Amino acid sequence: MSGRTIFIGIDFGLTPAAVFGQTTASGQWRWIDELVTEDIGAVRFAELLGPMLRGRYAGFEKPRFLRPTGFSGGTTNFVSFSRKRD
Repeated sequence: MSGRTIFIGIDFGLTPAAVFGQTTASGQWRWIDELVTEDIGAVRFAELLGPMLRGRYAGFEKPRFLRPTGFSGGTTNFVSFSRKRD
C-alpha cells in the first residue's frame, strides 16, 4: 500500500534477515517482503537492504525499524548497525 509506513523487522547476527510489513486501516498486519541472508556481516547486509529501500519502497513513508535491541551492537567482529534515535 503505497504511501503507508513500512515496518522492517530485522534479526541480526551472522545470518541477518529482514521482513517488511504494513498495517491496514483496520490494524491488520500484512507481511509483504523479506530479505534472507547467510554468513554475512552488517555491512554487506546493509548493501543489500539499502537498494531494496531505495527501489521497491521509494514512495512509502519513512520506514520504521522493529527490534531496536539489534541496534545496540553485537558480540561478533562484524560492524553493527547504528541509528539516530528520534
